[in-house]
Amino acid sequence: MKARVAFGLVALLLSCTVAPAQPAPAPAKIVLAREVYNLIHANVDPSRFYNPPAAQDAQAAARQVQARERMKAMFEKTQPLMREAYAKAYAARFSMDELNALKRFYQSPIGTKLATLQPEMAVEVNKAVMPQIIGAMMPPPNVRK
Repeated sequence: MKARVAFGLVALLLSCTVAPAQPAPAPAKIVLAREVYNLIHANVDPSRFYNPPAAQDAQAAARQVQARERMKAMFEKTQPLMREAYAKAYAARFSMDELNALKRFYQSPIGTKLATLQPEMAVEVNKAVMPQIIGAMMPPPNVRK
């Protein structure tokens, strides 16, 4: 299992491309981009991303509780870094007018609904797609080369 995770992380890192350096966006643009990020990600609950099947015994249940707590701590620690990285990415790719339009959209009823449902839909999509992705990346365990 660790080898699968390591392989997946290496593949992900190798697929990333390095973008050329961009000039720093204006401070007002960063502030607006943070507001957009906060609207989009207001309803993100880290526990949604770690929802294992029910444990079969007390030890497994205890490990799941510990894993959930570690994930929550990691999420809380990295959330400010994520917010700033997204704010810079939004500011680099959208004009002030576009950021204001995004802000208005995510403040609207349909934008709020999308932001609220997006994490749940992402979990649903991942559950449907990840087995195929993992299956395509990894040969069955009984196949030897």
